[in-house]
Amino acid sequence: MALVGESMVKNVDNIIKEKLVDLTEALIRFKSDKDTPDERKKCLDYIEGYLRKGCKAQFKAERIESNGILSLYIYNPDAKIRKQKEILLAGHIDVIGARPEEFVPRHDKVNVYGRGSGDMKSGVAVMLELFIKHAEKKNISLLLTGDEEIGGMNGTNVAAEKIKPSVVLIPEPTDSFLVIKEKGGIWVDISVDGPGGHASRPWIARNAIDVLTEIITEMRKHFLTARKEGWVDTLSIGAFEGGSLDVKEGRVVKGAGNVIAKHASARVDIRLTEKTSHDKAYRIIDRILAAKLKEIGPGYRIEKSGATWVEHLNTPENLPEVKGMARAYEKAFGKKPKIVGEHGASDGRFFSSKGIPAILFGCVSVGYHSTDERAEIESILKCFEVMDNYISAAK
Repeated sequence: MALVGESMVKNVDNIIKEKLVDLTEALIRFKSDKDTPDERKKCLDYIEGYLRKGCKAQFKAERIESNGILSLYIYNPDAKIRKQKEILLAGHIDVIGARPEEFVPRHDKVNVYGRGSGDMKSGVAVMLELFIKHAEKKNISLLLTGDEEIGGMNGTNVAAEKIKPSVVLIPEPTDSFLVIKEKGGIWVDISVDGPGGHASRPWIARNAIDVLTEIITEMRKHFLTARKEGWVDTLSIGAFEGGSLDVKEGRVVKGAGNVIAKHASARVDIRLTEKTSHDKAYRIIDRILAAKLKEIGPGYRIEKSGATWVEHLNTPENLPEVKGMARAYEKAFGKKPKIVGEHGASDGRFFSSKGIPAILFGCVSVGYHSTDERAEIESILKCFEVMDNYISAAK
């Protein structure tokens, strides 16, 4: 026979699990992709209404708008509460576009299925239930944005200029790991233009495709094309075009083959660990381009354009906030967490770049951004439990 206390705990777990599943499914039904601003607004309206109905604490819901992107910042304005260190739960309600049927959620005993189930409607559900539980006594706040999947520049980037929490917790899907680092990134276009010529006389001019290939080969010496997972700088070619090309009926077709290619260009994705700054990466690229241009001589043009970067997320492991999350994890799981770095990027970088600790912890999810996206229900509950432990212990 189970002890009364044990039964109560199980009942609480079952109730919150049911709430989290139902709320996740309700959020999935909003087709909140980049092309549906009305749906994103409806989703944020639903979230505010859900909290108004379920939360005993009085709270403010501030709308932040930038270039058509609407964000929602929710907090308890009580002066006594605001004297505590602010714990911000941050998440996004936007998803990658999908077929209509992917916005019809379902669940079984193991998973919740549907677009955004893992990334990150289940995480948003966790945020809302945590706010409902703690907002009366803890300085817990919520930030919901609508453009994370397209870079976050008008969502979290703008909000982070106004909101200065002590710590940011982000329930993105992390397979139940604590993520305290994410690589920075650079996206850059590199193009080569030359005089060209007849293919029967390849000695009269350098082929632009060859030149660009040599540049990329040199870049690979500094930024690896990794064949296995590792915490290293990496380089990937996202697009490459060159030579005589034409477009017919929306399709790229080959042009004449009897020419020395006059043009070639590539879009390059470089991911950087915290050991390599963006400035250092740009200096390496510029040095390689200058050396190649000097080598091939006049009559050629080599350009770097469209350069954008993504900041690193770098939260030191020895910070009290990371140690607090580790204790909260250990209390929930009965073992120490695996603390890792992620190769991709999240909106946490906008706070990390300002010296605000940002920690990601979320559910086990498979197939996000795909037709088979699903989130493991037990891990959603564990995400709630870990963050609940952290918030409960906060002073």
